[in-house]
Amino acid sequence: MCGVTLAALRRQLDTLATDGPYRVACLDTGEQPYPVAGRQYPDRETARDAVDLATRYRNRLAAYDPRAPTYDLAVEHGRNRGGEPLREACGRLAGALFDALGDCGETDVERTILDTYLAAASDTTDPDSLGVALLDTIAGVLDDALPPARQQAVVARATDHLPDTTDAAAALDALRAGSLLSGYAYRSRPEQLDLRLDGYAFDAADERLPTLPLTVALSRTDRTVAVTDARRTRSGDWRLSVSLAADVPRGLARAAVTP
Repeated sequence: MCGVTLAALRRQLDTLATDGPYRVACLDTGEQPYPVAGRQYPDRETARDAVDLATRYRNRLAAYDPRAPTYDLAVEHGRNRGGEPLREACGRLAGALFDALGDCGETDVERTILDTYLAAASDTTDPDSLGVALLDTIAGVLDDALPPARQQAVVARATDHLPDTTDAAAALDALRAGSLLSGYAYRSRPEQLDLRLDGYAFDAADERLPTLPLTVALSRTDRTVAVTDARRTRSGDWRLSVSLAADVPRGLARAAVTP
């Protein structure tokens, strides 16, 4: 067969692998197939190059052997909890959202959130669990009380009260540093992100997954975010598709879980 050989692709991958927090892994399973199994990379850019090379390798291998398993490869970062206590990250994000609700004149929504939260958290004393419960309550009330356009206004305003994140990967790093997730894998396409969130602090209730921490992290005043798909992976983590240039906002507070 013509073109770059498998051996040449492996040699190129050898030159990229050193040490570091990034890996190449399957978005759905977290598995690292050959020829990237056990390899680590020092930064996102190098890991993205490795994804491209490994994808070419696996595609070429499939041309030789149609039975070779296929993998949806992506950049993966870490599987350990970040350093900041979860309650602090939740409190900072909740504070930004309450400020945003006030800025947007949604005082009735603020009162509903507080009433709902006090009832839901009456039997909880763990600070981390209380922080998650507060954000879970905010997401649920926003989803029920506000139409998508008003949710977008609140989410965009909340970003004014939080540190800026330069790009999608930096936003995911911030969530990981705040212990809102233990690790992530992502693949970026033009105005689109395919994600796996490992150890996400939130779970689905009534087949709706709280997405508010993610959408606030990804939002900008000139960007319409839409979570277009949310589903569990075989390992119990979450696989999401996110549009960063949607026609209309969707899934900003909670996203419907795909069976």
